[in-house]
Amino acid sequence: MAKSCFGFLLTVICTIWYNKVSFYVEGVDENRQNKDMKRWLRVAVLTLVVALLATLLSLAVFGEEADVITVENADQLIKLFAQIELGSVSPSCQIKLMNDIDVNGKLSILVKEFTGEFDGNGKTISGITQPLFKQFNGTVTDLSLRGEIDATPTWFSEPRKAASFAVNMMDATATNLISYVNVKTKASDVNGGGICGYVKGNAVFTHCQYYGEYKVEWSGSNAGVGGIVGWCNPNGGTVRFDSCYFGGKISVTGGVADQSAWIGGILGTESQAAIFIKNCVSEGTIVSDITAGNDYVGGILGINCSASNGIERCVNRSSITACVNAGGIVGGLKHEDAKILSCVNYGEIRGTHIGGLCGTSENAILSCESSIDFSMTGKLCSTETKAVSSYTFEELQFEKTVTISGVEYDKYNLCTIEKVSGLPVATLVTDDMFEAYVSIRDDGETQALRFLIATNCDFDTAVTVSIRFRDWDGQVMKTYSGKLGGKDSDLVLYASVVAGGEIYFAPQGNALFGCVITDIPVGAWQTVELTVTDSENGSVYLEPVTVKGKALPLTIESLPALSALGALRGVYNCGPGLVSDRLDFTEEDSYMAVFSPVTKTKFDAYVDALADHGYHFVSKTTLDGDDYYTYSKYESLVYLYYSHRTGAARIITDNASDPLSEISYDYEKKSGEYAAFYQYSINYENNDIEGYDPIDYVESGKLSCGMLYIIKTPDNKVILVDSGHSVHSTQASRAGLLDFLREITATPEDEKVEIATWYFTHAHGDHVLMAGDFLGEYYDQVNLHSVIFNFPSYHVITESYDNGTFTLKANLEKYFPDVLYHKLHTGEILNFAGVTMEVVYTHEDAVSALGETKVVQFNCSSTVARFTIDGATAMLLGDMGKVAESEIVAMHSKEYLKSDLVQASHHGTNHLDKLYPMIAADIAVFPKEEYAIKVHFSKTYQVIMQYASKAYFAHKYTYKFTVENGVFKAEALPRYDQR
Repeated sequence: MAKSCFGFLLTVICTIWYNKVSFYVEGVDENRQNKDMKRWLRVAVLTLVVALLATLLSLAVFGEEADVITVENADQLIKLFAQIELGSVSPSCQIKLMNDIDVNGKLSILVKEFTGEFDGNGKTISGITQPLFKQFNGTVTDLSLRGEIDATPTWFSEPRKAASFAVNMMDATATNLISYVNVKTKASDVNGGGICGYVKGNAVFTHCQYYGEYKVEWSGSNAGVGGIVGWCNPNGGTVRFDSCYFGGKISVTGGVADQSAWIGGILGTESQAAIFIKNCVSEGTIVSDITAGNDYVGGILGINCSASNGIERCVNRSSITACVNAGGIVGGLKHEDAKILSCVNYGEIRGTHIGGLCGTSENAILSCESSIDFSMTGKLCSTETKAVSSYTFEELQFEKTVTISGVEYDKYNLCTIEKVSGLPVATLVTDDMFEAYVSIRDDGETQALRFLIATNCDFDTAVTVSIRFRDWDGQVMKTYSGKLGGKDSDLVLYASVVAGGEIYFAPQGNALFGCVITDIPVGAWQTVELTVTDSENGSVYLEPVTVKGKALPLTIESLPALSALGALRGVYNCGPGLVSDRLDFTEEDSYMAVFSPVTKTKFDAYVDALADHGYHFVSKTTLDGDDYYTYSKYESLVYLYYSHRTGAARIITDNASDPLSEISYDYEKKSGEYAAFYQYSINYENNDIEGYDPIDYVESGKLSCGMLYIIKTPDNKVILVDSGHSVHSTQASRAGLLDFLREITATPEDEKVEIATWYFTHAHGDHVLMAGDFLGEYYDQVNLHSVIFNFPSYHVITESYDNGTFTLKANLEKYFPDVLYHKLHTGEILNFAGVTMEVVYTHEDAVSALGETKVVQFNCSSTVARFTIDGATAMLLGDMGKVAESEIVAMHSKEYLKSDLVQASHHGTNHLDKLYPMIAADIAVFPKEEYAIKVHFSKTYQVIMQYASKAYFAHKYTYKFTVENGVFKAEALPRYDQR
């Protein structure tokens, strides 16, 4: 408490001091100074008094635990909601329940938008008679709800969105949210759900469950009712349901002519959406008894309307009753790009148009794969179906249950259903063919591989199963084979493996057998392939099934003989690549160990020994007297480097990157071809007006940041560096950027612009947001070959991590699923048609031997890189600050850092008085407006200009830099909105 009060007082004092100094610097007249100073002092004193009273009041009511508001009883929860409503407690606060609470109908719905964290702590709120939130945009975990909600009398303006937890949710996350609340509502346009009524924007529901009874009397336009959510309209976002459960009852009565009701055990309906439902189970009762209109009732989803949707590994055991359309998984389908994958229906289906998986499809064809219907409907959908290895009950004949490596399978004549965690999933489905499924278990030094093979062949003639191990050069190391069927069938075949392990062929009846190979040394092989052929004539039944030797992500602990470098004192999570780690750590996370002090001799010996442990040498670079190594193992990379100036060795297991050899490329420049460097103006609102009132700067200049550099390569591709924020990402600005790229690369309208790579210095919104929007809009007009950056883990350095980063990653996943990615590391050198990029610093350099980062301000997670263009060098600093400066100065020499051009760090606001003299660039470029730099950051400007003879600001013009005789020459070009 003392720290928080002290921090608050310090903030107020600093605010007053800043405003006081600013008025003197800005040079306004003395009378204005006096008046404004008095006004600021009055405001500051009043703010201080009100804030202190609010703090004391909140502490009197609520407990405090590391800035988390702890709630012990019903009175505290009721008062807390009132405080949030009145504004004395922030709606972005963190709440934690300490006990089960019975509010006895006294908790009113929180109307103010909640953006914080609600930790249920495994506790229950009972006695609720209204939803907890009107608009929930935060995170809720481990919470149970009980009560009775009757929205028939209008206790709120939107009874149509009645729910137990939230009326509306947007950009929210719900985990282990369980509701036993009975809900009753009467409305016209219904968007009702057991957990939430209406979802807009991105949302994730994980392990959410509804056991209550949801009753709707429908009397108006279209209705969406779901056990978890009623209606999703992400409008470009993504909503995910993972491992959710419906065990309650939904009943809909009433009806309206020419209108539709969409009802589902998990979700009612969606529009303009990307919806993914995975591993969900429906085991309740769903009944639509409407008297007019149309209905679509599904055990998982009411109706699918959009393209980018998928339902995977879901099971329905709910009984489904509809007046018109009913399906075990989906009631109706309106877009054929959606797919049902590996789903099973056991529920009884009643209605006019029924199907075991889908009730009906309109202007679309149901696409299903590896899915089974155990109901008695006799068809997967009432209309046309595109089925791949999917079957109705009438086509199935149960044969037996088999067990392979402890996993049970129910074997039918046409398919096998694997029993995993109580969630039956149709797998190993065959059609007079062989299919193989491969899994790998990594036990550190050894591995075990398991092959599961299914077939409908009766083995009249024997078939041969062959397994080949290949090394890193593709050469066959070992081959094992065994026969199935016929008189010479090998029920169990023992053979010597590389490490003396065993290989087993274990056929189960005529349909399913497994093969297990154990004790294979990790790193001894790169790929293994399995082939099935006819034993007599050699004809191929199953083409080689190949798996690469990557079992689990490489970890620091799995590296060999680290003790040769010293004691492992800590491991740092370097973050993932293109996958989102917003919810949790990922399999793409990379890790690093730092050994300091350590000698170069020990480091070199360790690197040399890696090949003896199955690591494959990839490359070595030398930069400023230090050597940087890359090795590979499976699909992961191991990056190692030693700084002779700091005496520290760093070893990184990179689980995210594609090899640099697939990203860098050479090019022989032809006569007349050239490279160019552009400081692109993204228009900092109206801040290009000289002499405007400095007071207005505080208001209009809040987003006068953003940074976009473009390098045109000699082969007419582009390298893009960062982008702008939301105010820069207008439709006009995005169109202007595309037009500019076409112009400088001479790309016709009917061809795609070639982007060699898009490099991001760090994950701040003013550097990534515009890029995500641009790629989402113009994905069909550009070829994006690669993306390069090194963002830290969201769960390690969270301060200022921007949501725009996750939007960028989502659009890359959606529109550029095959784009190459490389996580940049210090010392790497990339080549793009002769334009080279040297990585000078990443956030990995600011980590101690304890595995703890020194980065406290997110800007210091910026990657620093130097580009060489026709012999001239440009140092791009991103937004780096003092922590990064100290690491760079310690690792690199003055001779190496010297550059011809420097990008002023943090748009010219960071005072790097040690680094700028070492770079000593003749040209300085500022991704910001001139006035703000010269007036508000004059001290930093002066340090930079002690060495630079020319400065270029990004607000008025786009500047083109070309190299003549080894020197950058500048040319001013019109800004996109002036062209």
